Amino acid sequence: LLDQPRFFGELSYVLDQPATGTVRFMAGAEYLIWDRARLTKAFESAPVLRAAFEQFLTRDMARKISDAGRMAEVPSAPAAKVG
Repeated sequence: LLDQPRFFGELSYVLDQPATGTVRFMAGAEYLIWDRARLTKAFESAPVLRAAFEQFLTRDMARKISDAGRMAEVPSAPAAKVG
């Protein structure tokens, strides 16, 4: 379960490509879906909004990378004796 807001499909936004993933929510989850064309139009008229959005998106992606790195850490086994 997520304890704070998270983005899904952010690579689609960053790379300007169609989203390819599937997201499933638990009953009662709150979510927003943004239309790319409407979002782009809003950003054109409010550059500060775009900067805030991209800053939040960048922090979310950095958090995901950091979390993935921690999950990938596996304690190393003791070195085997040679000889």
